[in-house]
Amino acid sequence: MFDQGRREPWSSFSDMPHGPRELPDPRGGPTSPGAPRLVQVSAPHWYAQIISASFPVAQISQKLLDQSGSWRNMLAIRNSSATANVFVGFGTDASLTASWLRLAAGDIILFDTVVPQDDLYFIADAVAATIALGYSTTNR
Repeated sequence: MFDQGRREPWSSFSDMPHGPRELPDPRGGPTSPGAPRLVQVSAPHWYAQIISASFPVAQISQKLLDQSGSWRNMLAIRNSSATANVFVGFGTDASLTASWLRLAAGDIILFDTVVPQDDLYFIADAVAATIALGYSTTNR
């Protein structure tokens, strides 16, 4: 089991992980008498440096965000229109009838766990539609 007594103190509470950094290695025995063999089980967290942009959305499908050359680790979309619905296409043209994501006026969606990496296309069902995007990328 994880040896709570051997755990090092954290330098600050903001660096504290949600669980143990190391777990016992089931493949091998102790490295020294009485000490469990441990394996690293955590992955580094990729912090977001958010890029914000606002775009008008037409009544024809248009690509407003290209697929990134690095990993997108956060994506937020807000329909900042007063009355228009905005439809989003992932990797393909947006459609008023076929797009699975429809944002009503004022709606927000946040992808921060499983983040779409595709080109993003948008179409509105009325004039004077706008969206606000926030996204972040990290190295692959």
